[in-house]
Amino acid sequence: MSSIATKILTFLLGVGVCASAHAGQPKTRILFIGKDPDHPHGTHMYMHTCGVLAKCAELTPGVETVVSNGWPKDAKSLAGVKSIVVYTSPAAELLLEGPHRNDVDQLMKKGVGLVTIHWASSVNQKNLERLGPSWLSYLGGTWVSNVGLSSGKSPLKQLIPGHPICRGWKEYDIEDEFYMNPTIRQAKPLLQVTERKGKEVIVGWV
Repeated sequence: MSSIATKILTFLLGVGVCASAHAGQPKTRILFIGKDPDHPHGTHMYMHTCGVLAKCAELTPGVETVVSNGWPKDAKSLAGVKSIVVYTSPAAELLLEGPHRNDVDQLMKKGVGLVTIHWASSVNQKNLERLGPSWLSYLGGTWVSNVGLSSGKSPLKQLIPGHPICRGWKEYDIEDEFYMNPTIRQAKPLLQVTERKGKEVIVGWV
């Protein structure tokens, strides 16, 4: 998991739950979706990372979490969910293929939040034409999986320092893997890095 993702998720969840984290109000329920490993041990630890982030989120009063390996098989897991956090391989395929596609669509139309971390923010190139329009309507932007990668050190720049997601932290230097050439449609670019050849790359949007 990238350090960028950790910062984004921490502050996004903090912003999203503050309004409902008062005594006597229903808890804010967040669904974390991971999957079985598909990389060497110690990298892309989807379920482990989701579990850790879920525990961190529950440190905020009024928050409860559910962690699922893939889309939940029990419909009760979706009851009252206010936000879905996905850390998997490309999540366009995970969410938009299979019998649960209509469930996903209904949740998005109800205004349930969607946070995708790292690779999960992508759609496979072969499925871009078929899944891209719906995926972009949910997420506001995407990467096309593995059409361009770069890694190295860069400052993590806040393009909208006053945005709530940027609250409580300052720009800092990171060393990470960056996906190149994101497609941003219905979203505002929020975070930017400079890859090793000097190209500025958007790595977060809202």
